[in-house]
Amino acid sequence: MHSWNLENSGEITKLGFGMASAHCAFIHLRNKNNGIVKPTSKFNIFCEIQAEPKADSNLIVKFNDENLDNTEFYINSHLEKPYKIILPYFDLIAFFLCKPNPKMTLFDLSFIPTDIDIEIDKDIDRSYLIPNIVFLKTLWSL
Repeated sequence: MHSWNLENSGEITKLGFGMASAHCAFIHLRNKNNGIVKPTSKFNIFCEIQAEPKADSNLIVKFNDENLDNTEFYINSHLEKPYKIILPYFDLIAFFLCKPNPKMTLFDLSFIPTDIDIEIDKDIDRSYLIPNIVFLKTLWSL
């Protein structure tokens, strides 16, 4: 799910992390078998819906206007803060859906030999994108 809770006017509020994470909105997904309520914050976020609602003609997606209890957690929604603000709306941008494929099997990692060095062709090697961990550790300890 992709959401970004702006102000009622559609403007972006420049809040610090602590305040933005305490401005919470709630989405409610419901079909005839179950209901899901998930909080998000004012961040531009992508997060998963952990339960698997069936996307059919009975699925309703709406703002949690019934103030139902959360059924899922989002790490950057800080509802425990004394200065929390419950937003009266939910700004949904998109759902990213996938259909289960029964032909797809998980890869068994035990087939990968661990006692030999694997050489990656330099044309497809993207290890330069990974920062030097020793350098980062030095920066963090400053």
